[in-house]
Amino acid sequence: MYSLGRAASRLAVRCCAALGLSAILLLAGCHNFFICEGKASCPNSGGGGSTTSDWVYVSNAAANSTSISAYDIGNGSLAAISGSPFNIGFAPVALSVSPNNAFLYAATLPGVTNPGIYLFSINSSTGALTSANGGNVLITTQVSSMDISPDGNYLFVVDAAATALSEYSINSSGLLALATTVPLPPALCALSGTPVSQTCTVKVAPSGQFVVASLGSAGTVIYPYSSTQGITTANPTLIGSGSTTTNPTGDYSVALDKNNYIYIARTAALAVYQITDANGDAVLQFNFPFSGTVTPRSVVLSLNQSYVYTANQGAGNISGFGIGTSGALTQISGSPFTGPANLAAIGTDKSGSYMVAVGYNGSSGLQLFSVGTTGALTLTTSAGTGTSTTTIPAVMALSH
Repeated sequence: MYSLGRAASRLAVRCCAALGLSAILLLAGCHNFFICEGKASCPNSGGGGSTTSDWVYVSNAAANSTSISAYDIGNGSLAAISGSPFNIGFAPVALSVSPNNAFLYAATLPGVTNPGIYLFSINSSTGALTSANGGNVLITTQVSSMDISPDGNYLFVVDAAATALSEYSINSSGLLALATTVPLPPALCALSGTPVSQTCTVKVAPSGQFVVASLGSAGTVIYPYSSTQGITTANPTLIGSGSTTTNPTGDYSVALDKNNYIYIARTAALAVYQITDANGDAVLQFNFPFSGTVTPRSVVLSLNQSYVYTANQGAGNISGFGIGTSGALTQISGSPFTGPANLAAIGTDKSGSYMVAVGYNGSSGLQLFSVGTTGALTLTTSAGTGTSTTTIPAVMALSH
């Protein structure tokens, strides 16, 4: 781990923030929203809406891959929200829910017509989606990964070419304005693998102090962050991707806890670092190697931050670990836990009681697990998803 220029200056590009307001682009790109098209795979909405405000939004959850399916999971079931699946007219490569649960941001696959980030309003009572901004693209860009700061002030995007990390301010209507763009170390963030998945991930620390991006073979970068200023330096700290038993090495997914410990899913390991100062300097605390050809992806923490989990690409299972002193990891009894076929992404709900896993299978591609007192996962129920694993990633976002 070394620094990329510790003598970092304030970002000169912030002078462009005002001009960035013009980036709230009103480009053409309306779609036929929210039509189930009468497919047999469309779940029965039941018309009852939501009762718990504990929602999950999943891409490619019906035979039509250009849809988002929405479920209420707060009662331990996958209860389809009224109107689900919502046809959005494109296959999303990334989804993010705002911290106040008012908006869902969906990014298109690269190379489509009118590529970029689209906005949807979330009904506060039912969780149903409505297209916003007239159905037009908010920001024209090609997205690899995106995340929203816990204060709700900024949305961060790693582009598909991994040339830059862009920071967009979010106004009260959910619209975006470019605030800052900072360069990234040379990397490649193209979709890859079977099932196809992201090779780069950006996350904002729950502490609100850092923005962290894992960039495959380029390693992981750490930017100091302020809720009033956003990213405060263009020169991040860099963690090298480390040595693993499989080449090429890479850092593919990242999660952070409230104490600024970083959990990095690598080519053949789950590594734990601790950020030790305001500059983002980090120290390796623990490294858990994975055997065979299993590649951990989509790393997430439990709500109480006592456990960490990885979706294991190609293996169709989920590894779970208890987190001990200084980030030491101990595998949970029963781990790895069987997940859906072609498992691609996992997420924990806002109650801390459930985990959602998504892959590709006509009857059980989406699975809901209860989280036990020891961190063990128990399958509760499942639903069908699409079947394509070659070009369309399975992604999801959960309410806060």
